[in-house]
Amino acid sequence: MYPSTKIPGKATETQFKDAVKGYYENVLKTDIFVKRTMKSATGDIVTTESEATKLEYEITLKKLISGTSTNSIKFMP
Repeated sequence: MYPSTKIPGKATETQFKDAVKGYYENVLKTDIFVKRTMKSATGDIVTTESEATKLEYEITLKKLISGTSTNSIKFMP
């Protein structure tokens, strides 16, 4: 497990990136792009936080690597 800073509950793309970038910079030696998608309870993509019940963050590496960088990030209380 690699530590990160605290990630707010409805983190923006920048907040999420700032929290997890240490792993990518130190372990994989690359910067990342982060895309946040907000979804409703039915799974539809929505455009306002008030409609969102689920937030998904897609991480794209700026450098090609062989293998998987990570397949999930687990949140701990």
